[in-house]
Amino acid sequence: MVCSCFSTNAKIIGSNLLILKRFMNVSFPIPKELESYVQGQIQSGTYNTVADYFLALLNQDRQRKDAQAKLVSLLQEGLNSEPELVTSAYWQDLRSSVLGTEQ
Repeated sequence: MVCSCFSTNAKIIGSNLLILKRFMNVSFPIPKELESYVQGQIQSGTYNTVADYFLALLNQDRQRKDAQAKLVSLLQEGLNSEPELVTSAYWQDLRSSVLGTEQ
């Protein structure tokens, strides 16, 4: 199975718009049971082509890693912050601010 992925770059030269496409071809073997699964995704209309399916997987992986990096950053920010006493009043204030029911 060959997956062709491309990105598009645009450049303006004079008064003309020039669109350049770069292709990256990837070829790898896929076991029959996974090939059937991919074909099922295409037949169901979820994806138009095998390339669309793999591009979606790549985008999902990138988004997942970006979200994970953000979570790690926020956790580190919390670890580096000053400690705060957590009481029932603290939780009530937090609930109110999150729910928009400031009292």
